[in-house]
Amino acid sequence: MKQLQLEEKDVLEYIKEQLLSFKTEKKIIENAKFHHTTGYHNAVSIINNGILSLQHQKDLNINDHSKELLDIMNDTHSHINGSDGVSLSVVGLDDLYEHEMEYNPFQEKFVDFMISNDIKAYRHTTHYGNEYISYDAILPDKFQAIDIRLLSYINTINNLKNKNSNHKEIIELMNKYNHLTEMALALQDNNLSIPIREMSDNNMIELNKERISESPKILIKK
Repeated sequence: MKQLQLEEKDVLEYIKEQLLSFKTEKKIIENAKFHHTTGYHNAVSIINNGILSLQHQKDLNINDHSKELLDIMNDTHSHINGSDGVSLSVVGLDDLYEHEMEYNPFQEKFVDFMISNDIKAYRHTTHYGNEYISYDAILPDKFQAIDIRLLSYINTINNLKNKNSNHKEIIELMNKYNHLTEMALALQDNNLSIPIREMSDNNMIELNKERISESPKILIKK
């Protein structure tokens, strides 16, 4: 993959311009009520393998999770999905109690996988009133869209006053953008037509996956 070295001060504007240049024709997404949010570093594995429980990942030799970790995760008082389930959320529910905690899947630092309505998932309100658990592998054919919010993240960084925090967040943004190029390549390699959408501030921009995949990875000049 091609690489591009940038001055740190130029990273924000470069990524913003790139994201806007990837804009393509929108497709209508329907029947996608479930959200699964994850870090950018996990997204390529999910595109390749689906959304799997920790135990399933270990069984398939995708991640060699330790017995200690699996035992910790099986304490469902703290980890409601355990080692054999995956956590999902649904927004817009009208039956939450007053002051009941609601999970927000629209966080700018995470990738939001939009999942088909027809999967099997069970509501568990111990921690969040809108949380659901699925005990089945959710394969990529159930993904309706992959949503990112990097433009919103760029705005957040621009508003930071602390220079040390600003530096740290720029590095994190750069890493997320580089993972985005890997995600687009993984979709192409797996012949998946799942759209990638930039959803900052609910202003949906569908992104051209081929152009993303051809975009060079960013490095900061030393």
